[in-house]
Amino acid sequence: MKGLYILLLAQISLQLQCDKTKIHVPIGGTLMITCNYKINQFRFNNKYWCAGDSRSSCDILMDTDGYTHASYRTRAQIIDRVSKGLIVYIRDLKLDDSGIYWVAIDKIYADIMTRIQVTVTKVRNINFILEAVIKPHIWPLSSPVMTCWGQPSVFRCRSERGTDVRYTWYRVGHPNNIVLHHSTDLYLHCSNITEDSQLFCSAFNDVSSQSSEFVSLQLLQPADRDCVYLISSNGEINLYID
Repeated sequence: MKGLYILLLAQISLQLQCDKTKIHVPIGGTLMITCNYKINQFRFNNKYWCAGDSRSSCDILMDTDGYTHASYRTRAQIIDRVSKGLIVYIRDLKLDDSGIYWVAIDKIYADIMTRIQVTVTKVRNINFILEAVIKPHIWPLSSPVMTCWGQPSVFRCRSERGTDVRYTWYRVGHPNNIVLHHSTDLYLHCSNITEDSQLFCSAFNDVSSQSSEFVSLQLLQPADRDCVYLISSNGEINLYID
């Protein structure tokens, strides 16, 4: 029985062969795999890329029939070039992209599958490691004059040091802070200002996290339109009419 199983695996490997099966990629890097298959047998079969430890229950992330998972749509492709090979291409790799994947050919009764192990590391090259973030600064991009013309007030958050830094704005809450926006910029206008509050920005990467000073917001006149509020940050107080 064991000999039959080994023979079956050998036959599968001849039907679908990939140039890499174990891949180490730095965070933010690119993965590209080229696989060859028996063209006379599987030229018109759907090919796919799926994630999961089990070949029988892995989740399909993209295929050559045109399906692409939402998380892959801007950064990955699977291309069947037939005699030139099947290409799997993924860019901007993240740490949570690490795992077991399968390159597969859709086949009646039993798909043909090759196991790929992907490891995404924090080290970009031999001399470079992810740099920790420092405390971010916040400042207004809009002036009170522009806001009086009906434009939202905009605040930007930025850390001057760090690699692959991401940003999230919060409103101070009890017992938990409330997420407002995942971005460097926070837009404030009548529709999202309903009470006095304190706001802050968190800058973070896979090494560390730092929070900014607070922005204090005082609502003087609540309204769906033409609301009036004071914003104080870094010792400055500005009146906004939106």
